[in-house]
Amino acid sequence: MKGRGLKVTVETPDCLYCKKSSFIEMTRAEFLDLSTGMPLDQALPDWSLDKREMLITGTHPICWDIMFSEMDEDDEAV
Repeated sequence: MKGRGLKVTVETPDCLYCKKSSFIEMTRAEFLDLSTGMPLDQALPDWSLDKREMLITGTHPICWDIMFSEMDEDDEAV
């Protein structure tokens, strides 16, 4: 975590697909809410589902699409 003024930068876990982490910026208030154990959807209600997923699993939106498009292709082969 790096702090800059009223913002905090947090490193995500490594992506489940590409194995690379990312950095997400949030307000100090959001960070504190998460730090106290507040559920993610309550602490970050205005965040997109993609951005929340990155914070939880590290999975980038494009990697998510690739992973699940591969699953769809596998399902079609059955």
